[in-house]
Amino acid sequence: MTRLPILSLFLITGLFFGQLRAQVNLPETERSLARMAQDILEHDSLSYKIKQNKAFASLLIETLKDPDSYHYPWDSLPSVSVLRADDDEFRLFTWHIVDKNYREYRGEQYHYYFGLIQRKITRPGGSDELIVIPLIENAPFTLGVENMQLDNRHWLGALYYPLRNHGNRIPSYTTKSRTIQARGDSLYVLGEGWVTGEIKRTKETTYYLLMGWNGADNAINYKVAEALYFDPENPERAIFGAGIFYFDPYNPRMRALFRYQENAPFSLNMGFIQKGSKPGKKGLEAIIYDHMGVPNFREGEPMSIYQAGPDGDYDAFVFDKKTGGFRLKKNAALADNVSRDMAKEITENQEQIVRARLDQLRYWAELMEDEATIKKIDRLLAQKTLTPRTVKMIRKQEAQLLENVQAKSEAEKARLKQAGLLP
Repeated sequence: MTRLPILSLFLITGLFFGQLRAQVNLPETERSLARMAQDILEHDSLSYKIKQNKAFASLLIETLKDPDSYHYPWDSLPSVSVLRADDDEFRLFTWHIVDKNYREYRGEQYHYYFGLIQRKITRPGGSDELIVIPLIENAPFTLGVENMQLDNRHWLGALYYPLRNHGNRIPSYTTKSRTIQARGDSLYVLGEGWVTGEIKRTKETTYYLLMGWNGADNAINYKVAEALYFDPENPERAIFGAGIFYFDPYNPRMRALFRYQENAPFSLNMGFIQKGSKPGKKGLEAIIYDHMGVPNFREGEPMSIYQAGPDGDYDAFVFDKKTGGFRLKKNAALADNVSRDMAKEITENQEQIVRARLDQLRYWAELMEDEATIKKIDRLLAQKTLTPRTVKMIRKQEAQLLENVQAKSEAEKARLKQAGLLP
């Protein structure tokens, strides 16, 4: 399917240069926007959603140019993410359309993303102004996008969400002027690019940390952590991506991108990890995400039970003041001072991971006609709540269940060979 009709909605409606209404009734406008936003997300007709999205974007852009709108909360738009920079320099609005036109697209499901940045700027003459910068989803999730620097007209597309420990505030980071010694042959320095040897960082650069979700289609989801900053030569150009994510010591990526299956409970957010090897109450703030894993089957025996998904461990990115970037720490231990919300999320994620694995395992057991394994799995799935102790016990049992499935697969393969149906 082509994405052009969806991606061009901002461009074909002449939204950016319309005249602002003389007076804006913000509560009344918010109620109108809320009704349209609900249709955009939930209506069955894709063509109707497109029509409503044009009207929604037009009205929102017009309203956001009103000075009184800058500190208006917009808290009655539940399907629209509204985040504010912690230094109050801008606000970020993102929302999406879910394509449910099953008749045309044969049951597949796609997500299309839209966004606006409301920014305060000071013109050369000293006058303050509110501008609205559109975000145009026009960058595919292809190989190499992790190392691409994008801008508001070539945007990856994501619904950016509040960060734990920061709420609806977008945290900012500043790389300060100092002398830096590059490690190895070169080093990426935000605001300076790739450098070699010893350099004097000549300017400060401020960027903002975003985390977002892209539902992609009905099989794959993405989550992304990336930097946002503004072109110093063009205040109406927003830049996405900076070499701040160090998966290895010397080759930072422009963004951290994670691909996972539809039903995997993958989490990416801010949290606290332990300092050093000893547990302590006071942790170190970091970007924490689920470690991705796959089952360790013998090659070709049988097909993987589930696609890449969380395996119960966590990795983290820790801020490095020297480079202004984030360095990877594998197998991070969560600190004791995690929030209640995070603790609850961790427990729920662990349970969902186990249930998803058992569901897939049961499917393969059915294919192998392994009634004993099916009965064991059904008893486990019948439990309403899987406690951490139960999860640990199930993981031990899972190894035996996998052996049962593999043994059945071997027996079936031998039978087919004997019958001359396999080489």
